[in-house]
Amino acid sequence: MNITYQSGQWYALVNEQAIVVLAPDATIDAIEGVWASLQQEVTLGSVVDGLTRGHGGRFSQIPPFAALVRDGAGVRLAVRGQIVAHVSSLAGTESFTGAEVTTWSERFVADLTGFEIVLDEEDADGPGLPIGSGAVRV
Repeated sequence: MNITYQSGQWYALVNEQAIVVLAPDATIDAIEGVWASLQQEVTLGSVVDGLTRGHGGRFSQIPPFAALVRDGAGVRLAVRGQIVAHVSSLAGTESFTGAEVTTWSERFVADLTGFEIVLDEEDADGPGLPIGSGAVRV
């Protein structure tokens, strides 16, 4: 899968199993916790655990995020906050957001063919840059 991003203030942590986007105010502990979770067997649960530990173990303190994690023949995708996810699969297209929910919106998408994560940031700029694995500002 080819992954591109535009530069911005959010954080994106990417590897072959997952993509996690964290808000600009994510703590360094959360960033390191999520990155550590991506170095093991990655599940959506392990990503959320990393986020929770990185915010003092308090679920209510987790800032907006998006996570896309491979799960068998599909992907599990979660968004919290004003982030909008657009996904395409063999079954069609769907858009959803984490706005107006207490936790996050989560979907399982079989046969993913494409996706776009739209952040609440007006100053994203520049061309789409490729990334395979690593951490970047998006």
